[in-house]
Amino acid sequence: MLPVLFTLTIPAAVAKAFAVGLAALLAGGRAWAYRRRLAKEKREVGFGAALWDDRWTLVGIAAVLALLWRSGILDRDLRLPLHSYGLMIAAAFIVAIALAQREARRQGQARGHAPERCPALARRTCCATNSPRTKSITATSTAKATIAARKWTVSRQTQTREFSSSV
Repeated sequence: MLPVLFTLTIPAAVAKAFAVGLAALLAGGRAWAYRRRLAKEKREVGFGAALWDDRWTLVGIAAVLALLWRSGILDRDLRLPLHSYGLMIAAAFIVAIALAQREARRQGQARGHAPERCPALARRTCCATNSPRTKSITATSTAKATIAARKWTVSRQTQTREFSSSV
């Protein structure tokens, strides 16, 4: 069993309000991100239109909320154990995404293509241990991932040059 770093406890008195607030925050955050993305494309859209565009996700969130509500899970204290290993993996992916986006900006690539490098960066971040076997496996897989990323970058640059010269 993995060690529990700490347990997050949500009292039964606020569990339903917390669940509704979390669903509202998730829906509002998705609508805000949608509006922000369209604003970069110089298109204005209202908040209601953003929610309507994301209606199937909102229906899914509402269905999960209703299922939790009717099953009685929200009627008792919620205990969420946070395991240290899971938190470290989540932190590694967040760091990998941030590094990939920074590297993409440095190389002048579009931000939308940076997540394609995240698996290699996450593997590098997660597998940084002192084991000789892990280091050799990590070095081999990192080298392969780096070569693949360079080939992809060169092919993207070639495609861009070919497209711009044909226009």
